[in-house]
Amino acid sequence: FGSGSSSFALNSFSPKDPLAVISLLAFGTSVLASFPLMFLSMRNWFISKAVKIKLFSPVSNIPNMTALLLSCIGLLATQIRDIGKVGSLSGALFG
Repeated sequence: FGSGSSSFALNSFSPKDPLAVISLLAFGTSVLASFPLMFLSMRNWFISKAVKIKLFSPVSNIPNMTALLLSCIGLLATQIRDIGKVGSLSGALFG
């Protein structure tokens, strides 16, 4: 515990523990299954805000907005190594 544990609690378990492996697989499946739903909501929110400030028309630039947002997410995912920072930021922003 303390500095000897990972900020992502499931990484602190032994890889030889079968229940920990099942937990990691369940968590990964949950993230993969819920990501499209969260992403579409986020993309639609960004599109509605961009249309409101007249940046572009809603239908013509959906692929561009999708590519831009996925690129930003990919860039952040490659740069942030500590999932605890993401959790802290989201907790601070969303309560």
